Amino acid sequence: MDEVIMKYLASKILDDIRYGRPLGNDVAESLNRYPIDTLRQLVQKEDVPLLMEMAASSSLSVGNLGITLLRKFDREEEIKSFMLSSWRKASNFERKHHLLWRVLDDENRPRSVHEEMYQFVKDNLQPFIDYASKWYGGKEKVLDTMKMRLADKSFPSTKHWVYLCVVLGSPDTESVVQLLKEYQSSENDFTARVAADMLREVERREA
Repeated sequence: MDEVIMKYLASKILDDIRYGRPLGNDVAESLNRYPIDTLRQLVQKEDVPLLMEMAASSSLSVGNLGITLLRKFDREEEIKSFMLSSWRKASNFERKHHLLWRVLDDENRPRSVHEEMYQFVKDNLQPFIDYASKWYGGKEKVLDTMKMRLADKSFPSTKHWVYLCVVLGSPDTESVVQLLKEYQSSENDFTARVAADMLREVERREA
């Protein structure tokens, strides 16, 4: 789609959000995919209260869209606190999944928070892998996508461990094992531990 048209559509969508026009669950779910990047670029600081209200919505689709749009501001203390408290309060798997990624955007989270997140992932490992794989392009693309994330220095290295969980969604077991073995020697001991755990999980599944 032409960039000018995309920005025009995104601005109209943002107007609906700002003026409280309901998006509807199906529309919100679709918007969380496209044109989400353009829409996120257009949101402003003054939109944060509205986006936080959206993120707390009982509608999963609307809430997830709000969480995604808040990514632009998730290095601010107010938003960091909001994301973590929302994650801890949430009981729905999908909502917790969306919040987890935003919580982990903060590279200064204490080890205890990573332990909380990892316990959630382990307790829901297959649903987590399936959902994340679908989000990142499907089983055939997820390994390459996670490799790009791991290599991209704009993503915090403290987030590497969760990418290593997601790679288990790939059918290319040999490449997954190779990647996990590489990260077993990571300088970050938490990442190294998760790599070792996921390697054992692959071996268990292959046994």
